Amino acid sequence: MARFDVTGMTETIRDLHRLGEGVGTTADAMLHAAGEVMVQGWQFQAARHGHIRTGAMYDSIKQTKPRTLKGARQIIVYPMGKDSNGRNKPVRNAEKGFVLNYGWSRKAGTHWAEEAEENAAEPAQDAMESVMDKFIQSIGGQRSGGAATPWQTGGFTGGATYHQE
Repeated sequence: MARFDVTGMTETIRDLHRLGEGVGTTADAMLHAAGEVMVQGWQFQAARHGHIRTGAMYDSIKQTKPRTLKGARQIIVYPMGKDSNGRNKPVRNAEKGFVLNYGWSRKAGTHWAEEAEENAAEPAQDAMESVMDKFIQSIGGQRSGGAATPWQTGGFTGGATYHQE
């Protein structure tokens, strides 16, 4: 008759519960860290392409608060608000950004927002991973090996053996 022995399951379950307790706030912190990097990327590209005539659109590039949309937690980075700048009818900063990105009939777009998203994607991912690493270390876990290896909690993952009798 075969016998299946499992060791370390209690510790592993406890470690997983500790991981789960801080996931909500950690996810929001990860999104916030990535959002800050994305805002800097958008502002850098706006300046690089010379889209700072009054500075209203540049200053309005911000991130939203974390929210759940279609089951996924997310933030959005874009130029927010309106700029009246002496006009009778204010112009949305997002509209200005859109027109500068895609252009209009007499002027080609610079695709500055697309470049900002591409260039800031990897640093934003690094910022999120940094927050997650700090969270894992704060609960006594450690990240083992390189970037593609799984998380170990408490340095112990348990084990299982199969005995044929």
